Amino acid sequence: MHRILSSDRIGPDERAAAEVLLGRPLGLNETLTIRTQRLHDAPVGEERARAADALRQTMKRMGEKAAHIPDQEMERLIDEAQDDVRRERS
Repeated sequence: MHRILSSDRIGPDERAAAEVLLGRPLGLNETLTIRTQRLHDAPVGEERARAADALRQTMKRMGEKAAHIPDQEMERLIDEAQDDVRRERS
C-alpha cells in the first residue's frame, strides 16, 4: 500500500498521529507518504552475495556520476545535506 497525504488536508486526529510518529510538528506545506511492506527474512548465501554485489555496483555508478565534482564541493554538499536533516529532525 502507498498513500500520499497533504498536511493541510488531513484531520486533527491524523495530524496528531503523524506528529507523534515524526516526533515533531507537521508543517503546513508538507506531504506525508505512507507505505507499507511485508516483512521478509534477510537473504542468505548466494542470494545475499548477489544483493551485496548489486549494492556495490549501484554505489560505484553513483560515484562515477559524481566523479567530476571537486572534493571540496562534495564535502560542502554533504555538510549541507546533513544540516538539512538535522533541521528537519529538530
